[in-house]
Amino acid sequence: MHQRAEGVVTDTGAIPAGHGYAHPMREGGNVLGRLGILGATAVCALALAAPAAAKTRDYKGPIGPSGAISFGVKGKGDRTKVVELEWFRLPVECGRKDDTSSGALTFPVKVKDRKFSAYAVYGNKNHPKAEAIIRGKINGSRAHGSIIVRGSKLPVNDAGTGDCDSGKHPWNAAG
Repeated sequence: MHQRAEGVVTDTGAIPAGHGYAHPMREGGNVLGRLGILGATAVCALALAAPAAAKTRDYKGPIGPSGAISFGVKGKGDRTKVVELEWFRLPVECGRKDDTSSGALTFPVKVKDRKFSAYAVYGNKNHPKAEAIIRGKINGSRAHGSIIVRGSKLPVNDAGTGDCDSGKHPWNAAG
């Protein structure tokens, strides 16, 4: 069960990891920026109206052989979602050169039976510049899974973009 999404990198600074994979209903940096401002206003209003809002458990951990992942889990039961998922310094191979890639999902991912799976693209959904495939299983204060990022114009930390592939990397996180 993949949650599919496609989009573009935002330039609003709302994605601290550097590069975001957006939800299809929010394509474009300007729309995301406006929705972010409206969303922040709505969140503030809801926080004042409902002080007992749902808590988020934050998970952080390593990606093998190097790199890191972080995300939050919000909600209970069938309303549980992974939010603010980011990866940092994930090793990628770009032809004969090694580099790293960092990124973030800009949409929540549903959790079902303690498992989640997301497929997100960067660029056009029919001809993506890059894609991210993230799977995970949550077991109380621990989580584990795998991550793959690849693409012909994958955002990388050293060179801007490249034709790169991370391969499948395991990750573990604690919260």
